[in-house]
Amino acid sequence: MVRALALYTVGSVLLFGRGIVFGDASDTVVGRFGSDQGFFMWSLVHWKRVLQGAESPFLTDLIFSPEGFNLAWATVIPLPAVLMAPVTATAGPEVAYNLLALAAPPLAAWCCYLLCREACGRVGPALAGGAVFGFSSYVTVEMQNHLNLALVFPLPLAALLVLRHASGRIGDRRFVLAIAAVFVAQFLIFTEMLLGLVLFGGLAGLLAIVLAGPDLRPTLVRTAVRIAAGGLVAMAVVSPYLYAAFAHPNPIADRLSPGFYVLDLANLVVPTGVTEIGGGLLAPTSARFTGNVTEQLGYMPLPLLGLAVAFAVTARRTFAGRLLPLVALVAVVCALGSRLVVAGSVGPPLPWGLVDDLPLLDLALPTRFVVHAWLALAVMVALMLATPARLGVVRSAVALLGIVMLTPTLAAGFWWHRLEPPAFFLNGRAETALGREPVVLLLPYGFLANGMYWQAKTGMAFRQAGGYASSVVPTWYSSEPILPQLYDVTRPAVDSAGLRRLLAAKHVTHVIVDARHGFTYAALLREAGLTGRPIDGVIVYDVR
Repeated sequence: MVRALALYTVGSVLLFGRGIVFGDASDTVVGRFGSDQGFFMWSLVHWKRVLQGAESPFLTDLIFSPEGFNLAWATVIPLPAVLMAPVTATAGPEVAYNLLALAAPPLAAWCCYLLCREACGRVGPALAGGAVFGFSSYVTVEMQNHLNLALVFPLPLAALLVLRHASGRIGDRRFVLAIAAVFVAQFLIFTEMLLGLVLFGGLAGLLAIVLAGPDLRPTLVRTAVRIAAGGLVAMAVVSPYLYAAFAHPNPIADRLSPGFYVLDLANLVVPTGVTEIGGGLLAPTSARFTGNVTEQLGYMPLPLLGLAVAFAVTARRTFAGRLLPLVALVAVVCALGSRLVVAGSVGPPLPWGLVDDLPLLDLALPTRFVVHAWLALAVMVALMLATPARLGVVRSAVALLGIVMLTPTLAAGFWWHRLEPPAFFLNGRAETALGREPVVLLLPYGFLANGMYWQAKTGMAFRQAGGYASSVVPTWYSSEPILPQLYDVTRPAVDSAGLRRLLAAKHVTHVIVDARHGFTYAALLREAGLTGRPIDGVIVYDVR
């Protein structure tokens, strides 16, 4: 088992970590874009400070000051951050983030390997199944900037525990505690993924009970009751988190657009630019997919789909042969969202439209549900390879071809990114220049720059009039007239009166502009009556 984990880890480093391991890792992070990585590194520093007693876990005024932000509704990865706190404290958030990112694919692959080995009893097929899940296009795409979505190892662990309990290999008490631990772990990585685990785990359980014979059905019902007990234990453990979430306002609920982030049906067979083989050739088609490249998660190479279809046909009289294809199909249909979209063209309504307005489900992005189809596909591939057959070598070759077709693009720009913080935010310079209790407006604004990372590098030495904790801005900031201009990347902001209003309303003491973008904001700040002074890679404007 350890050798399997080592093999997957080597694969992750070679595919995603070359720029970190073999290059300059001082300010280089795994993935693309940078602003999302900056937020996760902010979260790593935040939880380190929580453990030190310097901050509240969930309610903070360090961002979107003075109103603050309820972090219980943000992707602040509490469990990974707490586990990595010693690394964050000694080696910095960059190292902690990179270790977590590079661990995501091998952990997912290894846990799926354990599940597949339990299901099929053979090492080789289980290795293939683990590779299909851990290096799926889902995980590969999320490796660009969504650490919380790449850490999906609890999903196969939950299925493994259910399989072992149903087979009698785990007792009731041990199972309840173990499944509760998995629920808590997934909750403290990303709550939306726990929602998917509960939803699709529940659907899979109901289907299993319906499809099972009279001898197996009572066992499955007993396992389901223990799963519910584990869920209650998990809720008790995370109840402080739930209280923080629901006792205080959700800052982002009213402006999310889940309907935009659905699985395009064509994406099941058409790769995007994230995939090495075929991604560039089929770019004109993938360019029409809905959402953005970080939510186009469905590409399943035809050889793997062929093995899944062959499994569904040849194993149709077995329990697994009926259950697994049905679970994969349900997950794909839900991932398609409320309306069918094919290569960007919107078609008829789909079943998800009946439930997408329900509480909590209205916050979930449907395309992410495809991860459950990937898990079912991985197990089907392993079972197909483990089945004795005259054409076993052919099956193995087909599986190998499918795994090779999952190879992520080798273009360096997709897998490592240099953040290059201005020297102003290093070695205590910001603390000296800004004085006591500063409130800072950072430009470029929000996700257009790495302000969260800069703030973390100072040890949270200032509060931000803004920030980046989600894809949307809290209501109490979005109503400011200057905000649309600050987020417009095509032309400079010109509303100096709106800027003065924002500075006054948020009690801003300083505006700090990345000197690389100084010209973009010079006229706006001059019209607002501010004069700047360059310091160590930034321009500092004192607000009087």
